[in-house]
Amino acid sequence: MYNPLTYHRILFYLALSISFLAVAQQKKIHPQLEDVKFLMDEWTVSNYKFEENQWKSLGDTSSKVETVHEGRFVVEQVSYLVSTGELNMTIIIGYDYRRQQLKLCALDKQYGLMDVYVGKWQEDRLVFDNLNSDVPIALGEGKQLSFKLTYLDIGEDSFEHLVEGTYDRGKTWFPFSRSVYRRKG
Repeated sequence: MYNPLTYHRILFYLALSISFLAVAQQKKIHPQLEDVKFLMDEWTVSNYKFEENQWKSLGDTSSKVETVHEGRFVVEQVSYLVSTGELNMTIIIGYDYRRQQLKLCALDKQYGLMDVYVGKWQEDRLVFDNLNSDVPIALGEGKQLSFKLTYLDIGEDSFEHLVEGTYDRGKTWFPFSRSVYRRKG
């Protein structure tokens, strides 16, 4: 016999089970990406620009990092404040089995750019650069710009993301932007 209360309970528990599975899927991470698990969460991002030999605050934005494709990729949706305005980015980190290395793909909404970086751990820092994995940005007058992205000061509830640029293929680097991530809630 049909009992509306039982039917609604079944629907409730089914919906609850599906939502638990969805959350578990977001938290799942592939063994090759265990070292970047620190990124997983929602963050308040304090943005800085380098001016007059010091970091100056530009304000706060937010970031959300989760996994896709059964934990094979870590995906970040983030807005950064820079001296020219706001950049809305999608950052994807994965492990390339062919090359046996971490790769990062940065998708920039404002400029329609897609940069590819190769990374590795250097002591307690995760460092990506696009010196050999992408085409430098031509700025005119023979200047070409490449970038290095460094995750450092990694703690339980915070880390720093430093962006540096180079015009000489990595012989020297200059500060470009800095973002300090703090875990929400």
